[in-house]
Amino acid sequence: MEMEEQEARNIQKRLLEQLDDADFHLPGVEATSAQIETVETDLSTLTKRQKLDLFKKESPEFDYLVQDFQDKIKEAKERILPVFQLVEEKKLAESSAVDFLRMKYRLILK
Repeated sequence: MEMEEQEARNIQKRLLEQLDDADFHLPGVEATSAQIETVETDLSTLTKRQKLDLFKKESPEFDYLVQDFQDKIKEAKERILPVFQLVEEKKLAESSAVDFLRMKYRLILK
């Protein structure tokens, strides 16, 4: 078993040495230093509402992420934790379904 692992590491090392920058190139995606532009803006002159509007414009996915997080926390509190309480009170037996819920609960909290 140890010899197989060592051989696998040697093969992996050899393959990594053969890679070059062209192997990581994505067609149609080129970023040169000329294309990267830094814009500095003084936000201190903006009102709170203007800052919020700017944030929503620059990060439109934020509202979705917040809503998704709230939905997951609600699910954990209302559906998963009561099952754990039943298991703790010995009203529900341990099972693979309970193990699944434990894993789902851990994933939600991460």
